[in-house]
Amino acid sequence: MSQPLLPNPQEGMELLGVVKHLSQEKINRFAGVSGGTGLIHVDPEFGKKTKFQSTLAHGILLMAYLSEMMKNNFGRPWFTSGDMEIRFVGPAKPGDTLVTRGKIQRMNVIHNRMQVSCLVWIENQRKEKVAEGNTLLTLEP
Repeated sequence: MSQPLLPNPQEGMELLGVVKHLSQEKINRFAGVSGGTGLIHVDPEFGKKTKFQSTLAHGILLMAYLSEMMKNNFGRPWFTSGDMEIRFVGPAKPGDTLVTRGKIQRMNVIHNRMQVSCLVWIENQRKEKVAEGNTLLTLEP
């Protein structure tokens, strides 16, 4: 595993995000491995008839993008102690370019270990949020 991008995290620090380009092919591949084959994800003709006028990416796929950002920024502690609470606030559609973003909100010492709380979100190319929430992890001493 590579070294975390934030070796010395501080409150208020922005996390380094990841950029993902959504395509119907990527959504279909995710549906195949996850079993999430609902029509809103895999059937463009069905999607056109919905209020979204398109298929949508799976919420768990968006959470995977946020998890990748957390892993990149914090390394192993994210895998061993990370927790995420996310709300989906807008559609993520094929053709969208998504950028994960985050900011360290709080750092607290609890039981001689540093807990890090972050605000995290995903924006599309129009700077509209499609997901937002919080993460919590404990840094290794």
